[in-house]
Amino acid sequence: DDLHEFTGSVSITNDLTVGTTALYVDSTNNRVGIGTASPEGVLHTVDNSGVTIFQRSNNSAAYGTNLYIRKSRGSTGSESNVNSGDMIGQMSFSPYYGDFDNQAASISSKVEGTLATDTTPGNLIFSTTAAGANSVTERMRIDSAGMIGIGVTDPDAQLEVLRAGTQLKLSYDSNSYATLSVGSDSALTIASAETGDITLDPGGSDVVADGNFLPNADSTRNLGSPALRWANVYTNDLHLKNERGDWTVVEESEYLTLRNNTTGKRYKIMMEEIED
Repeated sequence: DDLHEFTGSVSITNDLTVGTTALYVDSTNNRVGIGTASPEGVLHTVDNSGVTIFQRSNNSAAYGTNLYIRKSRGSTGSESNVNSGDMIGQMSFSPYYGDFDNQAASISSKVEGTLATDTTPGNLIFSTTAAGANSVTERMRIDSAGMIGIGVTDPDAQLEVLRAGTQLKLSYDSNSYATLSVGSDSALTIASAETGDITLDPGGSDVVADGNFLPNADSTRNLGSPALRWANVYTNDLHLKNERGDWTVVEESEYLTLRNNTTGKRYKIMMEEIED
């Protein structure tokens, strides 16, 4: 085991093996294996310790270690511009079950939008494989405008969630939570678990409803309670209707009128002034 020192360049024509599998260079396919003598890519590392690649940066600057994934069309030395939709790079997670052909998850990035000098819009896509499948399905993306889509590939808001059923669940613990869901008719349902209240707190301003405010079932809900009453109720004519009758209280300038909406008859309410 002699030690030889070389001061110039070293050229090796054939494959290079250091140890059994510590380092292997496949000169035929231009591949390097670390921990394997059968590299499957340009650089293939194999290790049984659970830590295959480790990089630590030690310097006085504020920045740290960077991982660059670059993509061009053409070939090395004759690169050409990419097109919108081109995959820039992908990190794939493949578990072994008989082979490594199946994916469990992936993180990828594509060019997205119009390209120009110093203008390269892109997105970031997160995908997972569902139970019973062996290929990934996109679950979430951040597009070139910073819009986040979950279950949707073209988000048009800062966060868009697409799902048939409950789209959002906010949990305090496993028993205390609230859900938000949008139906096929665009109806929004906010529901709380257990007996929790839903509080709208506009910070002293108004809660404005652009539509009717209805109970979820007939004759089952109250407006206020004996302990929590509304201070004032401002209405137009007051319409009172149940299974027994259908009346409207009409405010005239000097008196009140009751109108029977079934018969059309009107009745003036006689009032006596009370002196202070």
